[in-house]
Amino acid sequence: MEERFAKIISYIFHPLIMPTIGIWLVLNTNTYISYATSDPTKWFTTLVIFMSTFMLPALIAAYLLYAGLISSFHMPTSEERRLPFLLTAIIYYFTYYAIKQLPIIVSEFSLPSIIYVIILGATFSILLALIINFKWKISVHMIGIGGLVGTLIGVSLRYSSDFKSIICTALIIAGFIGFSRLKLKAHRLSQVYAGFLLGVACELVFILSA
Repeated sequence: MEERFAKIISYIFHPLIMPTIGIWLVLNTNTYISYATSDPTKWFTTLVIFMSTFMLPALIAAYLLYAGLISSFHMPTSEERRLPFLLTAIIYYFTYYAIKQLPIIVSEFSLPSIIYVIILGATFSILLALIINFKWKISVHMIGIGGLVGTLIGVSLRYSSDFKSIICTALIIAGFIGFSRLKLKAHRLSQVYAGFLLGVACELVFILSA
């Protein structure tokens, strides 16, 4: 029963979905960002980020699985993770660049710069995961939820917003994800903690220094 629960948690809170959740929360929570962004821009931005940071990497992973380059979507070995991580980092950076260019191309499209910074922080965390992966199998699930927590903390500090309830909820989810990765024997405890701290740190550094 616990193992089934762990698998469900791992699938629902897949690291690729975290940027979409983070951006949606930032754009729709009671902050300056929400008031400064029109509803069409919010929905369009969220859709673009979902398609480019979740759907496209997922489709690439499906192709790699079909081609026999990975054994499963979980990519259990460090060797299997290298190409997907690299391709995902490239896609994330392209997303950052494309979103940043939209206000130049479409004058009606106005988006606070913090959104670009969040995507750039996610890109950097994937690159670090790729580098670390050559020697150590860090938890990407925890990097994902850590990035979400770091985003919420960073935005709340930068814009003096009360995100306590959302941050607490995200921390509880992080606990469930960490439990699931340990229960499935996908990672050791040190890899779970390291992944979470890396995700938090990347977003905090980028958001607070931008």
